[in-house]
Amino acid sequence: MDYAKNKQLLEKFATALADRATSRHLLDLLVADTHFPVSSLWKSEFEFSSIFLRAASEMNACQYDTGQSPAERLPLGKVVCILPGNGPIYTMAKILGPAFLMGNDLVFKLPSRLRRSHRVIIEMVHDFFPNVTVEYPDEKNHKSKMLSDALFDPGVRATIIFGDDTWITPFSRMSKETATKMIFEGPGNDPAVVFPGADLQRAAREILAGTFYNGGQSCSAIKRVYVHRDVHQAFREALLAHVGSFKYGAAEDESVGIGPSQGPRLRQRVVE
Repeated sequence: MDYAKNKQLLEKFATALADRATSRHLLDLLVADTHFPVSSLWKSEFEFSSIFLRAASEMNACQYDTGQSPAERLPLGKVVCILPGNGPIYTMAKILGPAFLMGNDLVFKLPSRLRRSHRVIIEMVHDFFPNVTVEYPDEKNHKSKMLSDALFDPGVRATIIFGDDTWITPFSRMSKETATKMIFEGPGNDPAVVFPGADLQRAAREILAGTFYNGGQSCSAIKRVYVHRDVHQAFREALLAHVGSFKYGAAEDESVGIGPSQGPRLRQRVVE
């Protein structure tokens, strides 16, 4: 494993993602595929991904639980990651950073909703990481089949999946039967915490941004806030003041803070 080379590639990829001119075409395609607002997609898929990749490339020995330097650790082997439809670039970066850095063989499975953007994503990743595989499913190779195939593939050492916790249950049993390591990240009840001494105006802005990102239609949106009693009233006032400035309207308008459901499929889920 060439740790130094892997670190350099991650840094270059992070720089390219954060370059709006370089990433503009992919951003436009992702907007067309997901119907998410441009500003939200740019921040989550490109800016946050770049920040995460840089942080991963800067890991040092004290950040590892064994005390070993990263170059001394052994890769796990072949890892298959099935990416979600909302946030495919960011979730790819979350896995790519540490897993590629440690020399694992990575296979990413793109979600079927990326009908327009999948070719650009595949080409972009291959340009920086020739040994990383990115695949787009055909109609017969849906998410359940991809995961089942990975779990029963003796060459796969681990699977990483993002999705719904009710859908994953039977695959959890498969993982135990095949002794394939499975890491699952599902929808959360995400918290925020405000301590004494915090910049309350900034805390209010950041928490609202995390709560209403993409109109609140995100599995990682903040769902609950814990505030120390000493600053509770002041924080509440700051939060309400910022909520009062929210603009309602169409998601395409970047000045809008909250709007309607992002498409008929999501609306139907809410109705049901």
